[in-house]
Amino acid sequence: MPQFKTPDDLQHLLRHSYLAEHYDASRLAQVAELLSNPANCLVLVASKSFEESTLPIHEKWYKFNYSLERFSEARLGELRAAQAPDNGKALDLPPVNNLIATNFEILAEDQSLSTRPQLVQQWDGVADLWYKKDDKFKKPKGIVACKIYTGDLGFGTSAKAKVFSDVWKNVLEECLREFVYMADCAKLEFKVSLLRDNIDLQWTGFNDSLVNFVGETVKRIAAFRNGECREVFYQVKEQLMQEWKNHYLNQVFRLAAAEMDTYLYANDVEKSKLSELLASFDYETFKTMQSEWLRHGRMLWYAQGNLSKDQAKTIVDQAVTLLSLQPVPRDELTDVRVVDLSSLPENFHRLDFTVQDASNENSCLVAYFQYGRDLGIDGGKNNLINQLVMQYMQEPTFDQLRTKEQLGYVVFSRPRSARDILSAWFLVQSPGKCCEYIRSRLDVHFAKMRQKVRDLSDEEFRTVVGAVLTNISEKDKNLLEEFTRFWNEDFATHRYQFDR
Repeated sequence: MPQFKTPDDLQHLLRHSYLAEHYDASRLAQVAELLSNPANCLVLVASKSFEESTLPIHEKWYKFNYSLERFSEARLGELRAAQAPDNGKALDLPPVNNLIATNFEILAEDQSLSTRPQLVQQWDGVADLWYKKDDKFKKPKGIVACKIYTGDLGFGTSAKAKVFSDVWKNVLEECLREFVYMADCAKLEFKVSLLRDNIDLQWTGFNDSLVNFVGETVKRIAAFRNGECREVFYQVKEQLMQEWKNHYLNQVFRLAAAEMDTYLYANDVEKSKLSELLASFDYETFKTMQSEWLRHGRMLWYAQGNLSKDQAKTIVDQAVTLLSLQPVPRDELTDVRVVDLSSLPENFHRLDFTVQDASNENSCLVAYFQYGRDLGIDGGKNNLINQLVMQYMQEPTFDQLRTKEQLGYVVFSRPRSARDILSAWFLVQSPGKCCEYIRSRLDVHFAKMRQKVRDLSDEEFRTVVGAVLTNISEKDKNLLEEFTRFWNEDFATHRYQFDR
């Protein structure tokens, strides 16, 4: 496109994301001309009805065939002369965006509300609200998050419920697309995530809009149960079928890490099993299950930022009314656990699987070591010891196995804490060595490291301690970082040890 080759055009290209609100009639006309020219168009057509003989090009990584051809002059002529039938509708401005913030004042400081998160209200076994005012970053922003814990349909324990919930989440996102776009225009964000035992909802943006934003979102989620979404359902089903199929064509180290999680979490299900269930999952079944979904449960809310306590209460009041969840005792909710390997008859376990791509020459070993449960009664001592050990192991492991022995480009080690289980894992991917060989070299490396630990000097130990101390003492750089630390480390584990 020669129109964008001058220095002035390059300046526009680099600044485009900052000039969205600047009106330039000639530039808009130029862009519109480019977009309306069929010669600049790329059309992707996917269908199950194509014959393989008509698809001569092979995609190396995802293993599918396709064709690529230019529009003929006759086709270009047809596209340029295309006529759209009059449907009686006229182009118009979009609806008024009632999510745009207008008040950007910063609330007065109040140390009694900003020192640490505090439980401010509970709703009859249905919802708990935690709140922390921001006096540190002083931005007109806020973050509201909610975890919905439910056992409806066997969520967290049933493979069929896993299929349903994944479809539900993707269909919901598609049905909320236009609303979320309107929120994005107002610099607001919403995301929904399915975790193993809860639905995680998060809203971020200008605090002046958050009460309305959260309320409008929850209203749409509640109405979604009775909405018609047949077409979207089958689109989502097709996408998930392809996604779960492609899972087994991931890079080997990514596949190995994902499969390790599948084996470690009780009641987790492999993608192949989910695909089998999804293949026979139809719209009628989806709607029947949806009618029984999110009928019972408990909600954990956390509001942080330039929000007042009353605004946070209003948000949860709205949600409790709109969702109308029936309370469930805590001990009846899904309890997802990591498999306790120490409780099994043998404390050494080996799991093998073969990648589907026979031409992939990579092998990957994941060595996982479980220390036991972290009961939270030692002030985090065992967790810190785990971090110290892995801090000491990390650089020598990478240096020995990747740099010196050159087993492969992917070599890393990490401490891990999941569902109160402390552990550590080592991952090595090699293009030329089998897993047995990788394991033998890892064992040799461990033996050398054990001897080095025995000979460790006080000065070397202080260096390792200093590195871990630097990591855990790093200050939060913005509101989102502080929120994420509290939400993932304290609320997700229900420890509420905010002053650690």
